[in-house]
Amino acid sequence: MYRIVVGLVVMGLGLGQMGWAQSSAPELGRIPAKAMAVAHFRWGTLYKSESFKELRDCVALAGPQAMKTLEQRFKLTPFHIDRVTLIALTTPMEGSPTPGVSLAVLVSTLEDIPGDVIAQSFDLEPVKVKDVNFPVWLEKNSGYKLALPEKRLALFAPVDGFESFLKNQPGRAPALFAELANHDIGLVVQPQLIPRELLGIVPPPFTEIVNAEVVNLHLDLGKETRFVTRVRYASEDRAKAVLELLKALAQMGLVELEKTKAQSRQTLEKQGGIRPAPFSELPEALGALYNLAALNDYAQFLKKPPLLRQGDTLEVKMTAAGGEQMTMVAVVAVGVGLLLPAVQKVRAAANRMTSTNNLKEIAIGVHSFHDANGYCPNNITDKKTGKALLSWRVAILPYLEQANLYKQFKIEEPWDSEHNLKLARIAVKTYSQPGGEPPRDSQGNVLTPYQGLAGPGAFIDLGKKLRMPTGFPDGTSNTIMFVEAKNQVPWTKPEDVPFNPDRDPPATTTLFGGLTPGGFNASLMDGSVRFIAFTIDQKTLKALITRNGGEQVLLP
Repeated sequence: MYRIVVGLVVMGLGLGQMGWAQSSAPELGRIPAKAMAVAHFRWGTLYKSESFKELRDCVALAGPQAMKTLEQRFKLTPFHIDRVTLIALTTPMEGSPTPGVSLAVLVSTLEDIPGDVIAQSFDLEPVKVKDVNFPVWLEKNSGYKLALPEKRLALFAPVDGFESFLKNQPGRAPALFAELANHDIGLVVQPQLIPRELLGIVPPPFTEIVNAEVVNLHLDLGKETRFVTRVRYASEDRAKAVLELLKALAQMGLVELEKTKAQSRQTLEKQGGIRPAPFSELPEALGALYNLAALNDYAQFLKKPPLLRQGDTLEVKMTAAGGEQMTMVAVVAVGVGLLLPAVQKVRAAANRMTSTNNLKEIAIGVHSFHDANGYCPNNITDKKTGKALLSWRVAILPYLEQANLYKQFKIEEPWDSEHNLKLARIAVKTYSQPGGEPPRDSQGNVLTPYQGLAGPGAFIDLGKKLRMPTGFPDGTSNTIMFVEAKNQVPWTKPEDVPFNPDRDPPATTTLFGGLTPGGFNASLMDGSVRFIAFTIDQKTLKALITRNGGEQVLLP
């Protein structure tokens, strides 16, 4: 599949010396209204723009005979491409409730397309399609079909979405996509049609930004370069909230920019250096001077980002004079780059909050288990041998609103039995690492960072049925239940952070953390969650792990 997609797109990316004619893009009428995203490129118009003048002059140096030879060899070359449209579709996945995403391509040309040549080049098999009177070929390996519904239009689409293209006729495009024909580069996205699993990989706070109804983006190159993005939200209040979030991110970017400027000033001044300085230091100083100038320019961009709100729609509009296109791109790129540290901090804070909530939910599950059974949960063991079979995480599933999942386990079998191992591949949100798809091991088992301390005197004390508060003489507010462990394990496996009361715990950075810089979250027996810095004294940490050590612990 991808070799054909790439082949068609590369043709669209090609540059030639022939004069392209601008068209109204009637092929947009074939796009299904439920397309998840559509990108449309007027390559001919782009090539004629001032931005590509140097490339046009360079190609012309090859000479007409070279161009003729290229056409004789390949019949259809990149220089015949007028427009390219990429369409992202959601398609059903066999055996999965979650739809997949596939890509369709429409390529409009300036000359008739030699279908037989393309089919031979890509080793395609001709097929008959009911009520279709134009050529169609199938690529066996991918299940994609290539069709020529018009002499100068090629359609490459997945079998599952192929019929939707055939039902639509060229001409008037769905209102949502019609404006694409008017711009050199255009993009339309319908976020509500994107599978939730894909949106799950978007880091905070961008999840708030992309949770929109429709996203429209277009770029036009000419004497002026115009860039416009419009994002429509479900309500005016929603648009207001996202606008405030974007402004806050810009302010955070300014803070990061000031740090970068301070480094450039330090390089320029070179405290303690020889005065006058040797010329060998001049290039470094000039670089710092240029950086300061550029950063001051970027500061103006971040102080007044080109954001407007009109009702439920946010708009970003930028214009650059001819020849300044790359400057505009650089300003945007560096502005985004300066925001990245701020975004990373926001993402870290969001992940820390999510992890805190996960630990609180787990603690509530433990207390609910205790209320129902009269003792704290422990690993599920073999009644005859006492060997641990399944994790305490399985035992408290009914108290995390996961009773149906719990009923699927065979609790008399180990976690890696043929039956139970299938369940280890199911992700439970409360046990999963925040910030996207949970990690998995080589067998596909979902891993979890949430583990107890396991050993004599700790919360996970195999075979003991601890009761609150009598089983915790040190106090429920002074005893750790669960932590964010550095070594993640399959969530159904009875494995936790090992604890030996006769030894000091290893360095905290080797056992804990990995989700939040500087330390780790821990839930205490009273249900509270505290952030513990890596700098904690080892004696204090050991006292927090033991439930009956007789120590007095004072957490900050």
